[in-house]
Amino acid sequence: MISILDFEDSFTFNIASEFKLAAPGTNIEVINLENIKNFLDNAINTDERRVIVLGPGPGNPDQHRSLHPLIKTLLHKENIFIFGVCLGHQILGQIFGHEIKRCKSPIHGECREFLIKPEISRILKIDQNIKAQCYNSLAVVESEVSSRENNFRYKLEQNNEVFLFLGPRLLSYQFHPESIGTNYRSSFLRYPLSFLL
Repeated sequence: MISILDFEDSFTFNIASEFKLAAPGTNIEVINLENIKNFLDNAINTDERRVIVLGPGPGNPDQHRSLHPLIKTLLHKENIFIFGVCLGHQILGQIFGHEIKRCKSPIHGECREFLIKPEISRILKIDQNIKAQCYNSLAVVESEVSSRENNFRYKLEQNNEVFLFLGPRLLSYQFHPESIGTNYRSSFLRYPLSFLL
């Protein structure tokens, strides 16, 4: 089961479509914004293996701080994989103790090149040189505050901005893996999908 939390963003159903292409037959549901809190409450009490996608969205992650305690609990559940995209990545960044600030160079619908560390490339099974489409004016910024919720093992940083968190049962991107400007789109979904096998 893949559950995508819809923060009222037009890209949410593109993500659902990309998952369907990458894993035909997988059960995929989209959770409306008004139902997200109830959904997360219920997910805490289930032993069903599932991927929960914290989707993209407009606005500021501060608007969703009420979800932090539920997401923190889910990050420790062995049957749950948390996958964040854009706004979802920023929500996770806050949970991990990072700051959210305006980007040094806001990007909307532009392709950006990244050099992935070898260990990240090996785990995600993607090339070290990638191109990814970005749509963001806010960024997760490195903070001196150390997080007690350090569930990630690796980060991808450029200019002090964090574009990727990777850990056991956790992956999040500041960019859009489903966008036409991202190369090898299905490859960016492989890691969370492997959790369901």
